[in-house]
Amino acid sequence: MNSIFKLFRVLFVVFLVSFLIGGTLIVGVQTVGVIMLNEGIVTSATRNIAPWAFVAATLCAVCAFVLRYSPDRPKDMGSAEID
Repeated sequence: MNSIFKLFRVLFVVFLVSFLIGGTLIVGVQTVGVIMLNEGIVTSATRNIAPWAFVAATLCAVCAFVLRYSPDRPKDMGSAEID
């Protein structure tokens, strides 16, 4: 069972890095398109890069959801009762 959570931890990091790079790439390409006043570059970045970044972000969120149920996860301090 613990190996499953290790796999999800690795996948989480991979998808996190992927969508952060994808988002940075989208913003960078669109910035270049705006500076060059080229609408085609701006729309092609959205059309070609954005779906991959959105999929990576979604899979990262799914991995984070699964990791929330990891047995070796630290307990939430906010749920402690106050005397």
